[in-house]
Amino acid sequence: MCGNGYCIDSRRKCDGYNDCQDSSDERDCPGKCTSDQFQCGDGRCISISARCDKTFDCSDGSDEAECRPVLCRFDQYRCTDGTCLNIAERCDGNADCPDGEDEVGCGICSEQEFQCKDGTCLDFRKRCDSNIDCGDGSDEESCGVISACKPGDVICRDGSCISQSKRCNGIPDCSDGIDEEKCDSSRCSPRQFTCKDGSCIDIRRHCDGRVDCNDFSDEVDCETSKRCSSTQFMCNDGSCVDRRKHCDGTVDCRDFSDEVDCDPSKRCSSTQFTCNDGSCIDIRRHCDGRVDCNDFSDEVGCDPSKRCSSTQFTCNDGSCIDIRRHCDGRVDCNDFSDEVDCGTARCSSTQFTCNDGSCIDERKHCDGTVDCRDFSDEADCDCQEGQFQCGDRSCIDERQKCDGRYDCRDYSDELNCACQQDQFQCGDGSCIDEKQKCDGRHDCRDYSDEQNCVEDCQEDQFTCGDGTCINERQKCDGRYDCRDYSDEQNCVEDCREDQFRCGDGTCIDERQKCDGQYDCRDYSDEQNCEVACLPGHFTCKDGSCIDGQKRCDGRVDCFDFSDEVNCVEDCREDQFTCGDGTCIDKRQKCDGRYDCRDYSDEQNCEVACLPGHFTCKDGSCIDGRKRCDGRVDCFDFSDEVNCGCSSSQFQCPSGKCIELHSKCDGRIDCDDGSDEVNCDTCLHGQYTCASGQCIDRSKRCDGKFDCSDYSDESGCEPVGDVNIRVYPERQTIRQGREVVFRCRDEGSRRGPVEWKRAEQKRLPPGSTDKRGRLTMPNIQPEHSGSYICSAVGISSGTPGAQKVVVLSVQPPVPFYGVNLPQIDPSTYQVDSPSTSTQRPPGFCKRDQATCQNGQCIRRDFVCDGDYDCTDRSDEVRCGYELQCDPNQFQCENEHCVLKVWRCDGEDDCGDNSDEKNCVPNPPGSPCRYDEYQCLSGDQCIPKSFECDGEFDCQDKSDEIGCTTPTITKPPSESVNVAEGDTVTITCTAIGTPTPLINWRLNWGHIPPPPRVTTSSENGHGILTIKNVQKSDQGAWSCEAINSKGNVLAVPDSILVVKSQHDICTPPKFNDDAQKPSDCLQCFCFGVADTCYSSNLRATEIPLQREVNVVALKKEPDDSYIDVSHHYQPNAGAIQYNSANNEFRIGENIRQGTPVDIYHYWSLPQEFLRNQLNSYGAQLKYVFRYRTPPVPRPPRVADVILKGNNITLYHVLGKAYGPQRDNQVEINFREDAWYKNEAQARRDLPISDVTTREDIMMVLQNVEAIWIRASYDEELVESSLLNLVLGSASPGATGNPQAVYIETCSCPQGYTGNSCEVSY
Repeated sequence: MCGNGYCIDSRRKCDGYNDCQDSSDERDCPGKCTSDQFQCGDGRCISISARCDKTFDCSDGSDEAECRPVLCRFDQYRCTDGTCLNIAERCDGNADCPDGEDEVGCGICSEQEFQCKDGTCLDFRKRCDSNIDCGDGSDEESCGVISACKPGDVICRDGSCISQSKRCNGIPDCSDGIDEEKCDSSRCSPRQFTCKDGSCIDIRRHCDGRVDCNDFSDEVDCETSKRCSSTQFMCNDGSCVDRRKHCDGTVDCRDFSDEVDCDPSKRCSSTQFTCNDGSCIDIRRHCDGRVDCNDFSDEVGCDPSKRCSSTQFTCNDGSCIDIRRHCDGRVDCNDFSDEVDCGTARCSSTQFTCNDGSCIDERKHCDGTVDCRDFSDEADCDCQEGQFQCGDRSCIDERQKCDGRYDCRDYSDELNCACQQDQFQCGDGSCIDEKQKCDGRHDCRDYSDEQNCVEDCQEDQFTCGDGTCINERQKCDGRYDCRDYSDEQNCVEDCREDQFRCGDGTCIDERQKCDGQYDCRDYSDEQNCEVACLPGHFTCKDGSCIDGQKRCDGRVDCFDFSDEVNCVEDCREDQFTCGDGTCIDKRQKCDGRYDCRDYSDEQNCEVACLPGHFTCKDGSCIDGRKRCDGRVDCFDFSDEVNCGCSSSQFQCPSGKCIELHSKCDGRIDCDDGSDEVNCDTCLHGQYTCASGQCIDRSKRCDGKFDCSDYSDESGCEPVGDVNIRVYPERQTIRQGREVVFRCRDEGSRRGPVEWKRAEQKRLPPGSTDKRGRLTMPNIQPEHSGSYICSAVGISSGTPGAQKVVVLSVQPPVPFYGVNLPQIDPSTYQVDSPSTSTQRPPGFCKRDQATCQNGQCIRRDFVCDGDYDCTDRSDEVRCGYELQCDPNQFQCENEHCVLKVWRCDGEDDCGDNSDEKNCVPNPPGSPCRYDEYQCLSGDQCIPKSFECDGEFDCQDKSDEIGCTTPTITKPPSESVNVAEGDTVTITCTAIGTPTPLINWRLNWGHIPPPPRVTTSSENGHGILTIKNVQKSDQGAWSCEAINSKGNVLAVPDSILVVKSQHDICTPPKFNDDAQKPSDCLQCFCFGVADTCYSSNLRATEIPLQREVNVVALKKEPDDSYIDVSHHYQPNAGAIQYNSANNEFRIGENIRQGTPVDIYHYWSLPQEFLRNQLNSYGAQLKYVFRYRTPPVPRPPRVADVILKGNNITLYHVLGKAYGPQRDNQVEINFREDAWYKNEAQARRDLPISDVTTREDIMMVLQNVEAIWIRASYDEELVESSLLNLVLGSASPGATGNPQAVYIETCSCPQGYTGNSCEVSY
C-alpha cells in the first residue's frame, strides 16, 4: 500500500518508477542511495521525484531511461507531458497542466479574451480587426452592430449597447462586465468589495483564496496568518506555495512573485549550475548536450570529448544518451544517429522483440508478467493454465483475479467478482479493499466507494453527498465545493435571526431580502415581497424588486415580464413624456410639429393651434397646407374630411370622395350608402350622365361637355374626318410615379392633338405633350382629375373632336402605420368569381399580376409605363410599340377598334374590315348575325344599338338588364404541361350584352394562330395552345368584354411548361436530377399523378423569441409521451440572449422532475401546421450543454417529429460533446427519419422503413417538433442557438429553386402544391 492509500503490484516496489505518485513505493529500497533517492547509472543519487519526470537529471540520462508511459487512473486527467490531475481540475478555470491544455476547449475565456465559436480564446483586440483569427471566422462576425449604439452609450465587448446610466452601477449589465471596470470606488455598496479596476464583487469574496477581480486585487494584502501556513510562501496574488519553492529558480506563483527579488548569489546551491539569467539547474545538466538554461548558457564553452561517459552513446550532434538506447528501434538523438547502421537482426533467436524494438528473453513471452515496456509481450497470448486473460487478451496470474487490485490494464480482473469479507464491492461489480471505502479518494471507477459516507470526516469537516470531505466553513458559503453541490443544499442551521434563508437553504443578510437585487441563487430573496421596494427600485407584479434602472431597458428582469410593460420614462418637470416613454422639451408640446415618434405631443392639445396650422379632432396640430392634400396626417383622418371633392368626384356625407361614375352605379361606395340614394331615372327626352345628372338628350354627342363627368361625349360616333381616341381612358397610379396618357386622331384627317386639364387648371409641373403622348412625372394626389385631349384647329363643339381621361392618384399606404381609405387600384373593374378558393402557395395573390420570372406585382402596375418587374416583363406586349391593345381588333388600315365591335353591323374600321369573315346565322334565323332580336321577336335592330343608352326596340328590351360582365367560372389557377403537348384553358362570364372572352399572356398579346386559337360563344371562351413552347409559360388572363365595360377573371391561370428533355417525367419529378434514380415519385396526396418541380425559391424560417420546453417520458416500446401536465417545466427558467439568439435552461427547469423524465425544446406555431414546403430542406441548429463531474448521458432521440398520427425520430450520427458548439443539420427527407428510436440508433434492425408518404403526411399537418435539451440525467445546463427550418416561397428572388417540392396538376375540388387542400 502506498503512503496515499493506493495499492500497487508488489513487484513494482523499488523498481525505480514512481507508481504511487507520492514516491512511497521507492522508499527504503536496498542500495547505495536512500529510500527517497534514485541511483543513476554512474552511481550518483538524485531525488526519486526526478525519476521519469521528462527532465534529465542523471548525467548519463539513466533517470529517464526505460520509463513506462504514465497511466492516469480513470478519475484523473492526463496532461500531454504525462502529469495526472484530479478530474475536477479539468475545465475549472485554472491552468494546472504545464501548457494549460486542461483548460483548452472548455469555453472559458478570460475577460480580456474573445471566445470563438469553436471554443478557442484570443486577444479581444483581434475582434473585428478585419483579420480572421478564429479558425471558424467567428471573430469577424456581426462586427457592424457596434455602429448601432447611440452617442454616449457603453459598448460591450460583444458589440451590444447599454445606457450610460448603467455604467458603474455595481451590476454587470454587459456579459463581459466591462461596464463595471475602472469605476469610482464610491460606486460599490457596503456589501461589496471594490477592485482596483473599479468593478465590484461580493465582500465575502475578498481574501477567500480565489481570484474574483480581473486584476487579482481581491486577493492582495490579505492576512498571511489566515491564508498560508508557516511552511508556505504567499504569492502576491494571495495563493500559497511550498516555502522551499521560493527562489528555487522555477516559477510556481502565477504572478511570478516567488522568483522576484531573489539574490542570485544565494539562489543556486553547490549542486546547481547558475545560468547567465540567474536561474538554477542541476549541476549535472551543465554540458550534457541539451539546452536547459533559457539563455543557452549551460551548453556554452563545453568540451565535446568529455561530454559522454562510458555508459553513454554520443550522438553526431554531440549530445549523450544511454548506451542501451543505441539501436533500440527508437529515435533518441535529435539527428537520428542512434538508429543508423544498426543492422537488421536486432534480437537473437532466443529473444522476443517488443513492439518498441527492445529485446527480452523468449521465455518471458506470454508468461503472465509484463516485461516489455509497451506490454506487447503479454498481448494476444493464449493464457496458460493458472492464468487469467484480461479484456485486452493479456495474461496475469489467476490469483490476481478479484484480489482487489487492478492488474489488467482494462481493469477487467476486478469485474464481476464475489468480494471477500474484508473487501467492498463497487457499483460496477469490482472489489476494493474495505479500508478504501470512504477514504476520501475514488478507487471505484463509478465513485461508489465514496458515496453515502458519514463516519470518516473530521469534526471540522462537512461530508458531501458523495462521501468526500470539505472544510466545515465551506458549507453554505455560497460556492459549490462538493462535486454533487450538496454543500449548498438545505442550508438552514446557520441562518441567524438577522439573516434570510434562500429557497436552496443558503443564508443572506436580512436586509438583502426584497432590496431589488438578486442575492439568492434561486432569486427567492426577491419573490413574494410584501413590503414596498426601496427608493430607486421597481416592484414587479409578483412582488419582487429590481433595480429601477432596469425598468424599460429592453431586457426582461422580472419573472413576469412586468418591468418591460407600459414603459414610460420619468421625465423631468420641464419635459413632456411621449406615449412611447421618450422625453422632449415641454415647449414642444402642442407646437404644431411632431417631435414624439408616436406624435403624442400634438394630441389632446387644449390650446388653439398656431396661425397657419390645422387643428385635428384629437386636438393635435398639423401644418395648414396639409389640410385636404390627399394624405392623412391627423390620426383621426380629420384633415381629409369635408375637403370638398373635385368636379369628377361625389362627396359622401362623411367627407369621403368617390368617383362620379360610382354614383348610382348599383354598388355602395359611401359607408352610409348615400351614393345610391335618390338615383331616379331621368325624364323622357333626357340623357342620364354616369354621375346620375340629367341633361337634355339633344346635348348627347354634340361635341360639348354638358355632364359634369364628361360622360355625355363618351362613346360618340365621329362626324366628319375627326375621331379622337385616348388610351387608357382611366388610370390609377401611386403617388410619385410617372403617368402616361396617349391620344391620336383616328379619323381620315389624322391631324395633330393637344392635351389640357379640365376646369382650366394647369398641367402638373414637368408635364410634356409630344405628338399626343402626355407624360406627367412625380404625380401627386392633387393632380387627380380629368384631362382632355382635343384635335388642334377643330372647334370644340365638333363631335369626336375631344376625349376625356380620368386620373386617380393613390397616396402611399400605409402612412405612419395608418391605412388610408381604400381606393380601387385597378384600371379595370375586377369581380371575384362566385366560388372563392384559397390561392395555392407558389402563385401570386388574387389581386396581383405574375411577372415572367415569377415575381408578383400589383395588377395596376402592369403596362403603366414604369418597370415594376425586375425582368421588366410588366411593360412587354403592352401595345406601346403595337398599334392595338390585346382587347382590340386591328383593322386592315391599321386602325384599332374594340373586339366587341367586330361583326356588329357597323363599319368601325372605316374600311369595313371589322365586318369581314363574320359567321352568318343559321338559315331561318329571324335576324342577321350583325343584328339584335328584340324580346317581342318581331323586330331586329343593329347589334351595336343594344345597351347604347337609347331605346331602339319598341318594347325597350334593348336597354333592359344591361350590366358589365361577371366572371362565373374562372380558368384553372395552375396548369402543368409538357413541352410539345396541347393544352386547353376555359373561362365563362355572363352579362348584357353577352360578353366576349378575350385572352392575354402576361398582360400582353397572345401568340398568333394557328398554334394558339381562341373561341367565344355565349360567354364561354376556350383557349387552345398546340405544341406548347417554353415561351408560353406565364400568367394567362381571361378578360370578359361588352359595351358596358370589361372585367378580368381572378385569378390568372399559371401555365408551367416542363421540358421533354428532363430526366424525370410524370409521375416523377426533380429538375436537378442527374440520373433516373434521382427522380422523386409524385405524391399529390393520391389525387393526381402529374407533377413537376415547383418554381418556389428556397428560404428559411428562423426561431425568434418564443420557444417552450416540454417534459417527455420514454415508454418501454421506445415511444414518447408528453407528461408536461404532470411534470410542468419551470417556464421562468427559459432565458433568451438576443446577442447570439440563444435559448438557455438550467437545472431549475426540472422542479423535482424524476431523472427518467426528459426535457425537449418545443418549436412554436410558425414551425407547425402545413410545412410541405420544407420537404427536402434542412432543420439547422446549434446546441451546447454542461454536465456534472460524473456524466450520465441518457439514450434518447435527438429530434421527434409528429403529425397526422405519425411519429418520426432522428438520432444524431456524429459525435458531440459538452461545453462546445455542436452543429446540427437534418434533412427533411425520408432517409433521415425512422419510425422507431431504437432503429434510428441501429440498436434494432430496420423493419418498417420510413417512406416518402410518411414524411409528406407528417409535413402536411405538423403537430409538434421536439428537439432534445436533456443531454444528461441531471440537466445542468442546455442551450439552443441559431435554429432555422428550411422552406420555400415565391418571393425569395435570387435564391436556389426548391426542386424537391412538387407542383401537382390538381383535379377540380383540390388545390395546393400537393393537392393537400380540398374545397
